[in-house]
Parts: sequence; C-alpha cells; structure tokens
Amino acid sequence: MAPSNGIPRPDNSTLRILAFGDSLTEGYTDFGMTFHPYGDALRDTLQESFPNLEITVKVEGMSGDCVLPSLGGFNERLRGATKSREPPEFDLIILLGGTNDLAYKMGAGAEGSREIFEEGLEPLYEYVLETRSNLMVVTVPERAVDSRGSELGRRAKGYREELNRMITEWAKAHEQSTPKVFLFDLAPKVPYSGDDGKEPGERVWSPDGLHMSANGYDLVGRELAKLVGEIL
Repeated sequence: MAPSNGIPRPDNSTLRILAFGDSLTEGYTDFGMTFHPYGDALRDTLQESFPNLEITVKVEGMSGDCVLPSLGGFNERLRGATKSREPPEFDLIILLGGTNDLAYKMGAGAEGSREIFEEGLEPLYEYVLETRSNLMVVTVPERAVDSRGSELGRRAKGYREELNRMITEWAKAHEQSTPKVFLFDLAPKVPYSGDDGKEPGERVWSPDGLHMSANGYDLVGRELAKLVGEIL
C-alpha cells in the first residue's frame, strides 16, 4: 500500500534508509555463525534500479530484542539511532519487530498480542512519525511452530496473525491521514511451508525454524526494494 505521491524527502538526489529491528533485521542465520542482513540486498537492488540516486541503508538489528519496554530495548535503541530531526536523519525507517515478544507472551493469548501492539509497536510507530521520517511497518513472518498442526502450533499462528491484523489496520488507518506511512506485508511472502521440497541453497528459512537463510534475507531485501522503488 502506498500514497500516490511517494516518499516525501528533503533531497530528491538521496535516499537514506534505516532498517530497524531484531535478529530478522540483523540477518542472524547459520545458528549465529553468520549475519546476512536484508539491508544489503535492499541497498544493492535499489542502487541498480536508481543509479543516479545516492542510497544508504543503515542496519540496526539486535538479536533477541523485544518491542515491549518490559522485555527489551527497542525504544531506547530507536531513539539512539534517530537523534537528528532538522532535517530528519533518515528518509525512511523500516520497522520489523514482535517475533520475540510473541514467544514471551504466548501464555497471555490474544491479549498478549494486543499488549505487544499497543504498548510496544504502536508507540514506536508514533515516535518515528515524530522524527518526521517516513515509516514502513512490516508484518511478522511465520515461524516453524506456526506451521504445526498441534494445539500449540494453532495458538502460535493465531496470536501472530492477530498481531499482524493490528499492524495492518494501523497502517491502513494512517494511510488516510498522512503520506508518510507504508505497509510491507512480509508474512505471506515468506511462508515457512514454502521451503518444502526445495534444495538447501534455495530455502528461505534456516534449520532453526525461526530465522531465515542468507537466500531468505536476500529475498526480503529484493521484495522491499521493489516496494520502495514503486513509491519513490
């Protein structure tokens, strides 16, 4: 989804992006032996499409971090990364979080998903808009547990989908009032079951069932670049 007038920015010759989040932004893979952030493919793909544009992508991911202030440090980290407001330090901030919070709040059910959104993600979204940067919110992708047919798997999937519903509804509501909010619906683009029958080098997901492979992170970066390119 995107407003028709694209990404507002003070200098049309540059594009400064902050990719912010947890391990899925940091690019954790190979059980922590390798880090392969999607930001690299995002930058390279955009630069290939827009050779006359000066493009920078800063990656701020921290494995294990949570959006809820009671569980992690997303808030402090985001504020530390966005100190300049005149002009804003970044033209676009991509924010992906909530995966780790869902694990901690599993026992709280749907109320846990609501808490993650209302006390974790929503304040972060609002802060980004206060910095005068554009914001791209990202839905939380599937995990191995979500694809299981057990009661635990069904509950995990339902709570994640409830969180994604709130993320999507927030983005749609703000799309009507500001040209600075965009939605990247990542979840349906990288289904965990999509790896069935694929060779190891083609798989999107890491064997740990929670993180992506290098190939998966590159896919995310290319898909993001496609959307950013459409709304520039």
